[in-house]
Amino acid sequence: MIPSTIAAATRIVVERYDESLKQIAHLKRENHALREFIQVNEIKTLNMIEHYNAEIDAQTKFANDLKDELCARDQLEQLRRHRNFRDQSTGIEEGELQSKENELVAVIYALEDEIQRLKDDEKIRLQNYERMALENEANVKKSFLQDIEAFRCHLSSSVCNEVRGALADTAADNQRLAFQFGLLLQEMEKIQVSRDEKDKELSRLKLEHQLMRRHMYHVKDRRTPEHAYLDPMELESGKINNDSSGNEEKTPSDIGLENYFKKCLEVTQRSKSPTASNDDDVGANHSKTEH
Repeated sequence: MIPSTIAAATRIVVERYDESLKQIAHLKRENHALREFIQVNEIKTLNMIEHYNAEIDAQTKFANDLKDELCARDQLEQLRRHRNFRDQSTGIEEGELQSKENELVAVIYALEDEIQRLKDDEKIRLQNYERMALENEANVKKSFLQDIEAFRCHLSSSVCNEVRGALADTAADNQRLAFQFGLLLQEMEKIQVSRDEKDKELSRLKLEHQLMRRHMYHVKDRRTPEHAYLDPMELESGKINNDSSGNEEKTPSDIGLENYFKKCLEVTQRSKSPTASNDDDVGANHSKTEH
């Protein structure tokens, strides 16, 4: 009964351990999926960065082309102004030319400011995305470690409680068996004492019977001549010794019982010690089965 209980408890512990391994594998798969999701987002971010960089480069190129075009136009305008100024006595006043030039310069500065603002916004957006990705990864890792630690503590406490209960049941069974073995040994000692008393009583009766026969031998006169010099006491003592030696010989069953109860006594003494193990109970049960 005890080995089956321990086996059942061990099987339950193994099943729970397998379930924990499955849960850990599931959590690992989720972590792997999150990492893949983060990698995909990083790839998308890099693609967006490349796209924005390409767009910025295109706008920069457009601004440079526009600036060159404005410079070319300015040069043409200056040439035209000079030509008109030379050809015509009346031309465009200097204030109007300066205002147009200022407008063109303001447009160029506005384009440069817009390009710089786009670059700054892209840099801030990239920094925010990297920070959010790192925070998300740290939170996922922290949650995963907390779940693993909580599950490990729960599994450890469950296993300890089950093993402690199994050990308590085993100790109680050992004490009960030790008590039963002690009672059985006391009963065997009583049987042995009773047997010794019976052997002594039998020896005494045989001795009285021998003395009675010797007395009857001296009384009777019908003895044969060849027994004239034989002492009937010696004849009867030889028979008594043979009978007593035959009675003192132990049968194989008696030897088996003594060996069995010696083993039982050893098992009882070991079970009373603090370092008794479950192997002693198995050996005692095996000896009981052989008997």
